[in-house]
Amino acid sequence: CAWLVGEYRDSFEAPAEASFVRAARALLAPHIRALEPSIQTQCVWAATKFYLGSAKHAPKAVAELHALLGAELPAFVQSTHVDVSERAALSLHLARFFRDGLDKVGSGAALFEEPLLPVHPEAQKAIAVPDGLDLDEPFVPPEKVTELPKAMRVDPADPYTLAANYQD
Repeated sequence: CAWLVGEYRDSFEAPAEASFVRAARALLAPHIRALEPSIQTQCVWAATKFYLGSAKHAPKAVAELHALLGAELPAFVQSTHVDVSERAALSLHLARFFRDGLDKVGSGAALFEEPLLPVHPEAQKAIAVPDGLDLDEPFVPPEKVTELPKAMRVDPADPYTLAANYQD
């Protein structure tokens, strides 16, 4: 259902502002975080589609949708399910990047105009490595660690101190 709502958001009757906000609010509601991870990712992505499509279909709702995503997505980013966390982090970054006005949000809608098709497994071999690029050399120099973090507690049953800082 979340996929359908997000995919066909442009089919909402005009004026769509109230419908866009209600739909995004429902997609990011707290009870969604108790559902299966695959459903959570669809809800997060559909809410992002509402935000980026709002410039064209519900321009008066852009600011409210931006605030909603900024308030609700951090809870999904902290999910213990990697798919949910990554999708929410991407959505949050998109919302922060496209926040500077109606035109900028409208340009983000182009991300969803064409479907992302799979890439052939051998496609990388057709691309030549540019001269001067050494793929074995790091792009960013590694950070120098001056002091190792101190353990919070010593527990032989939890040698990696996972329980000391676990949050869900």
